[in-house]
Amino acid sequence: MAVAEETIKETDLPSALYDGLAGFRLAMRRFLSLSGAALAQADVTSQQYHAMLVIRTAPGGQIRMRELSE
Repeated sequence: MAVAEETIKETDLPSALYDGLAGFRLAMRRFLSLSGAALAQADVTSQQYHAMLVIRTAPGGQIRMRELSE
């Protein structure tokens, strides 16, 4: 969610929200670390994995190169 014209002040957010954000950030860092290790073990780059994921989730497993590049 983007904040267009308002600026969020530190005091505007409850402490529990900061705790939640910190937990989410930690979980993302752990996920990225584990997935990076798995990709390295499989000798696959993150770009290759992303392309395979897009192809796998495309209807019928088929996608045009132009769509893939987007």
